[in-house]
Amino acid sequence: MDKFQPRPSLATVSRMDISPGQFELEIAEKDDQHSTPKITVIIPTRNRKTTLRKALLSYQFQISDPADYDMIIVDDGSVDGTSEDVAEWIDEFPFHVELITQPPGGPARARNRAIRQAKGELVLITGDDIIPHQRMIQAHLDAHRDNHESHIAVLGFIDWHPDLQITDFMDYITKVDGHQFAYHHITDPNDVNYGYFYTSNISLKTSFLKQSDMFSEQFRFAACEDIELGYRLKQRGMRMIFVSEAIGYHLHPMDLESFSHRQFRVGQMMALLLHLHPGILDVPPPPPPEDTLEKISAVKCNLDELESAIADRPNIPPNELEQIRQLRFSMYREIIYGYQALGLCEERRLQGFK
Repeated sequence: MDKFQPRPSLATVSRMDISPGQFELEIAEKDDQHSTPKITVIIPTRNRKTTLRKALLSYQFQISDPADYDMIIVDDGSVDGTSEDVAEWIDEFPFHVELITQPPGGPARARNRAIRQAKGELVLITGDDIIPHQRMIQAHLDAHRDNHESHIAVLGFIDWHPDLQITDFMDYITKVDGHQFAYHHITDPNDVNYGYFYTSNISLKTSFLKQSDMFSEQFRFAACEDIELGYRLKQRGMRMIFVSEAIGYHLHPMDLESFSHRQFRVGQMMALLLHLHPGILDVPPPPPPEDTLEKISAVKCNLDELESAIADRPNIPPNELEQIRQLRFSMYREIIYGYQALGLCEERRLQGFK
């Protein structure tokens, strides 16, 4: 691939800086040649400066014409210099970019800010840790061209980034139980359940999305706010199709400890989701937190013992390795669901939910 040559005349910057008492809009001089894009890429971000830069650089090599897409980046209260870093080299993009800053408000609020300002006929919602395949945008455009109805949403595919070393745990949360992404459970790619409304790689007609209440800003974490919106959009007639050619690569390694913290927040937001839409999820009543903590501790001890035993055996037969792998998975499941149950109980206690 030829080295990218910047075309500054196609890039403009819109910067919104928010002070505690007011919004101050500073808009750079815009290129009169800039036309209405076909699709607006929306990326909320917080404290992922390095990963965001890798993601944004990849958008320079999309096979789509840069005039066909623009981008809105919403910095949700970063303290790592994200906005300053993006602003320094934003002119290098061959497409129009807006940078919005806001105090920490969560991804739901950040996405809503971007959606309200989106100029594209379509919006593509993705993440700051998603590295797009060079055909990702074009695959979304092609799918909407072939499915022009206003209520069609296009779900793209997320895979681990090739640079990552894939562990058993990372396989487990994607290919086994699907806590992270569960594409393997999709039964009808032409009518996908709203539960797969993954905001790491999904596009919709902008007008259809703006007609709804958009993301509920009651969800303060990146958990369940996408499912909740998908549920409401489905009630309004949304049909979601899965397009596996629209590929994004997840540049975010995960381990049991970090994912357990994530699942605690998922449990908290599940409590809110169930409060807003009783019966939307088939969730059994969680046990008392003290019982859950005791069980988590016991399973972690068993897992540590298993890993220690494996470390002392360099040559394990393949059939036994698979048995060990399945045993690991069962322990992962107990721990992850345990933290999720703890989060559910904690949020119900904090908010007074029944």
